[in-house]
Amino acid sequence: MTELVRRRLCLAVDAEKYGSQDDQRQHAIQKGLHAVLDFAAQRCGLDRSRWDRQPQGDGEFAVLPDDQPETVVVDDFVRELARALTRHNKDFKPEARLRLRLAIHVGVAIPACNGYSGQGAVVVHRIRDCEPLRRALADITDTDLVVALSDRIYQDIVQHGHTALVPEDMQPIAVRDKEFNEHAWLYVPITRAIPSAPASPTSFPQTFVVNRFCGPCPRKLRQLRRSALEPRSLDVIWRAPANATRIRDRHPRARTGEPTGHRCEHLLQRGQRSELDLRHQGAAGPPR
Repeated sequence: MTELVRRRLCLAVDAEKYGSQDDQRQHAIQKGLHAVLDFAAQRCGLDRSRWDRQPQGDGEFAVLPDDQPETVVVDDFVRELARALTRHNKDFKPEARLRLRLAIHVGVAIPACNGYSGQGAVVVHRIRDCEPLRRALADITDTDLVVALSDRIYQDIVQHGHTALVPEDMQPIAVRDKEFNEHAWLYVPITRAIPSAPASPTSFPQTFVVNRFCGPCPRKLRQLRRSALEPRSLDVIWRAPANATRIRDRHPRARTGEPTGHRCEHLLQRGQRSELDLRHQGAAGPPR
């Protein structure tokens, strides 16, 4: 009897510069990779014990069960993975940070005698290992995670508004390898910075980076605003080449205890690689 063919959500992740590390560092990378993936899944309610996982030393390939929602993976899991990496790396020297490439695809993945067969498994690995994604992680030095969504995920989930991502957050990349020639969508997730020490209640107001975005500039700030709903003074600071991007977004200080919304003015040049910080002013520290 022919086995029932189903489309499955597939993830493939890989650590940067694993092969050039010594034995001790490779061991630490494998341990850290396992820890951040487990932590991110737990934080967003995904059960990794039910994923069919194939460890690959410096990476992992996983096929998820049908009840693990694509939107949770694309939105929440990616966001929590970025935060887990930020927390994991805060005590490491820059050259020792754990930095990852993640690819997400949905397609046919059939259990086979030595893993999985089917284009779902093939495509997600092609995307993860493509040169544009490798180059993005190498070029954007102050991020620890770059993500590529397959065109199918992009068309079905992002373009139709099923996630907090918007099409303008994504940059198309070419995925070419041997007989494979497709395109995917690059995304650099926002990370939540970890302050080195909490502010004293009696200290003067300090500035904390609440969220940071590095990559092709988005046209909307929906994700950043999630962290700005509380009545605090928040500023967005954009650093980009002259004449490339101007952006201003301020959440006014609320004295009544009620959120007051946002005012936003922006003029963007699509595809310009820039840096965006959402900063909080106040001695109490950033919103949690």
